[in-house]
Parts: sequence; structure tokens; C-alpha cells
Amino acid sequence: MPAIFWTLLVAAATAVVTAPATGLFVTPRMEARKKRVGEVHASRDTFSASMTRIISACAEQAAAPGGRRAGLDSRHA
Repeated sequence: MPAIFWTLLVAAATAVVTAPATGLFVTPRMEARKKRVGEVHASRDTFSASMTRIISACAEQAAAPGGRRAGLDSRHA
């Protein structure tokens, strides 16, 4: 029976020491990572919007009279 109490005491002490250590070392790193990931997502969204605009402009040009598809295909130009 005393071995169980000793085990519980060690487990509780480990939890008490680990919780503040995690808060001191892991949390700031996760916050910094979250900021970097947010910047990457913003860059990706900007790139995606730009590419959509470019593809849309190309499709409009190709569909317009006198566009690439009006006479020759780009493979034959």
C-alpha cells in the first residue's frame, strides 16, 4: 500500500513541475509559430487571388473576337 502512495506522490510532483515548464518553454514557441503560419496563409491567399485574376484575364482574352482561339491555336502560332 505505501508503494501506491509513493507512486501517486511522484506522479503529482511531476505534474506540478511539468505544467509551468510547459508554459514557459512551449507556449511562446507555439505563439511565434502561429504568427509565422498566419503570414504564410496570408501570402498564399494573396498569390491565389492574383493567379485567379490572371487566369480570368487570359480566359477573357482567349474568348474575345480576335483572341488566340479565333484562328490559330497556340501550338500553331
